[in-house]
Amino acid sequence: MCGIAGIVTSKIIKKEKINELLSLMKNRGPDGQNFFHIRNNKSNYYLFFSRLSILDLNKRSMQPFRFKNLILVFNGEIYNYLEVKKTLQNYGYNFETNSDTEVLIKAWDKWGEACLKKFDGMWAFAILNIKTFNLYVSRDIFGEKPLYYSLSENNLIFGSQVNYLSCLKDNHIKINYSKVKTFLFNGYKSLNYDNKSFFHGIKKVNSSTVLKFNSSLSVTSQKYYEIKISHTKQTEKELLNELNQEFKNSLKIRLRSDVKKSFMLSGGVDSNSIVASSKKYFKEKINSYSILSSSKFHNENKYIKLASKISNNAKYLDLNKSQNILSKNFDKMNEFHFAPISSLSSVLSFSLANIIKKDKNKIVLSGIGGDELFLGYYKHFIYFLNKYKKSRNNLTLNIWKQNILPIVKNPYLRSYKDLNEESINRYKFNYDFGKLFFKNHKMINIKKFNKELKNKDLIKNDQYQDIFREVIPVMLDQDDLNFMYHSIENRSPLLSKKILEIAFKTPNNLNFKDGYPKYPIRKIMKNIVNEKVLNNKSKVGFSTTINHITEINNGLFEKIILKSDFMKDTININFIKKSIKKSQSIVNSQQLFNIYSTAKFLNKFE
Repeated sequence: MCGIAGIVTSKIIKKEKINELLSLMKNRGPDGQNFFHIRNNKSNYYLFFSRLSILDLNKRSMQPFRFKNLILVFNGEIYNYLEVKKTLQNYGYNFETNSDTEVLIKAWDKWGEACLKKFDGMWAFAILNIKTFNLYVSRDIFGEKPLYYSLSENNLIFGSQVNYLSCLKDNHIKINYSKVKTFLFNGYKSLNYDNKSFFHGIKKVNSSTVLKFNSSLSVTSQKYYEIKISHTKQTEKELLNELNQEFKNSLKIRLRSDVKKSFMLSGGVDSNSIVASSKKYFKEKINSYSILSSSKFHNENKYIKLASKISNNAKYLDLNKSQNILSKNFDKMNEFHFAPISSLSSVLSFSLANIIKKDKNKIVLSGIGGDELFLGYYKHFIYFLNKYKKSRNNLTLNIWKQNILPIVKNPYLRSYKDLNEESINRYKFNYDFGKLFFKNHKMINIKKFNKELKNKDLIKNDQYQDIFREVIPVMLDQDDLNFMYHSIENRSPLLSKKILEIAFKTPNNLNFKDGYPKYPIRKIMKNIVNEKVLNNKSKVGFSTTINHITEINNGLFEKIILKSDFMKDTININFIKKSIKKSQSIVNSQQLFNIYSTAKFLNKFE
């Protein structure tokens, strides 16, 4: 896990600028830094690298890494590198290190872009061929590792973070107010409907994509992977056996490291599956980190305490004692992210990362992906009840009414009867709240539900959006920044290609069998995860309200918002004052946070 950057330019980069950039990159890679420079008859090519040592801690694995005419800078992990390495050895390749970096570059030498289909991992990398001066950049299937780029007629800049590009652009970047409006009006779920950043001219490399820049900087884009919905002929037993095997394999290879590991632990099924399985199957020492809260909306303390019993070392962030800490951390994040902080939970993960770092952990594993892959949100249950309302099992509906409906606070997720595309979008993009918060609510853009998969199945389509657009990409972006600020690598065992493919062939009714969501995971974890935790019906995770981030009743909240002319012209401050006086609902809190976060971002970068 590392920080990478690069520039193709006609100019020579001054030593002072190189040092400035490497200084910015040190959070992502405190264990060593280096750069590569070569010039052809047109341009200077620079590749920069900052290392966080995870595998093969020896200096021999330092980057930029060269093999033949290839120069590589690589951020991430190829988890199945040992298996790919064995295949390459059978083709006659010899290896001088124990790193996945050497495996990646030699796999590229052997197969070119086709090697990407052989990897199980997370990555953002750049490979320069110094014979042809073709430059290739790529990201993994889920987009776990970030990569931004800016392309002009004579200039290409790329890097793991926006501030690296800002540095190489001499801070000549301008806010993209169109993107600001998208976030402010529609929330974080709308951010990945395009690849634009919050600054003009800076874009994300899309997930599952490789970009090729030739020596003239003409660019071609190739998507090397696309998920397909299939209808399995497997029996339930066969499908669950396959899931169980792939889950254990994914976890096994994601536990590979030469440094100390830790685990994020909530009261939910996903993180507990990872923790319990790591201990049972792989004899891992469990260093767990959890969040405690007294909020009536976000409280799963009893399940966390039950789950923590299997930990060798359990640590907690107690929100009742942490308001000042969270507020200070938000300001640090605001400087580092170069974007509005997208969610309240992001502030919590940043704060928890600080505790994890103090214990000298370099890796943290989390349960990201379980809810999206196996339909664990309340909305999915509502969609299911709606789709099967004519033929549904009464047991499922009764379980919903008795066990789940009483704990659902969002008004959009309490009834399935009038569910349609419009109501889904109103829920997703906060329209009803938005029209009250903003002066010109007609500017609010209700995104059309994207039927990219060309499938009539509303649930499968929403599953796709959650995984590739609306939820997971945002979580991964925020977690990468939060943990890499603390020089910690974050790993997600549920985000593997094979588990993804199993999820998309799992019938919807199997996910809700017996009236509880995520039945496949619950089933394979029976007798592994604590039974009370396994049957926990609450959907909480790492969450809080805006009251833990800032004191909204002392007038400071309004002052921060009104510092920005853009916000003055946009926000209905009178409604916000009224809203602040009322008790905060869970939905209202997120909308207020979006406004607060946007204002803090603009105050920093305008």
